[in-house]
Amino acid sequence: MADEAGPAARAVRLSNVEGTVHVSQGGQVLAETAVANAPLFEGTQVVTGDDGRAEIQFEEGSVARISPNSSLTLKVLRGQGGTGEAVMVLDVGLGYFELEATRKAERCACSLARAW
Repeated sequence: MADEAGPAARAVRLSNVEGTVHVSQGGQVLAETAVANAPLFEGTQVVTGDDGRAEIQFEEGSVARISPNSSLTLKVLRGQGGTGEAVMVLDVGLGYFELEATRKAERCACSLARAW
């Protein structure tokens, strides 16, 4: 019987970290003190403290930046590069997004979560 492995896991990178930044996945802390260039996978949550800022860079050059006291979750990371799909949720705080257009169709979904 052939081994039916799924597609390779897609990773993006934590391209810049300033101040207090934590990385977790599935409720488990992966890095109490995040470091630049760390790979991030589907389901990863990046949380900044009072003095924290973080930047996430995608393969085709798009970036997501979060300010102090913010949280962003990478809900979906599928496909590769410009043909991939990414769903990010800004759980709390302030985020900035720079999306790069490519010649191929791609989908990027950004959700804002807010508790009233």
